[in-house]
Amino acid sequence: MKLNNLFGVLSALLLVINQVGASGMITALRKNNVNMDLTINTTAAERYIVQCTTNLIDTSWSDIKEFQANDDVTIESVSSTAASCYFRVVKSDDQSVAENPDTPPSPPPPPPPPPAMPNE
Repeated sequence: MKLNNLFGVLSALLLVINQVGASGMITALRKNNVNMDLTINTTAAERYIVQCTTNLIDTSWSDIKEFQANDDVTIESVSSTAASCYFRVVKSDDQSVAENPDTPPSPPPPPPPPPAMPNE
């Protein structure tokens, strides 16, 4: 019974959290054993961070998981050690791996050669 109440409270609070400007909208929440499956509206190739807080009055959020979206809807399984947790999803500031996460970044081009000195 207690788990059902917690699920209801979390589901209701997702609406509030999404309305205050979280980048990735959580559209569904499902308990999966000890984890929570979050269904998130995303943009393919964008990076996101799932965050958690135990208190909506406190402005600090803890990063739980970072992921790269492969489609318009992504299901991410997350766990939290907190007894209760409010979730939100924000876009990652680091989009450098969004194009191809398996390819390392290219090195910068070499500097141009120094100008030739005139003959004396």
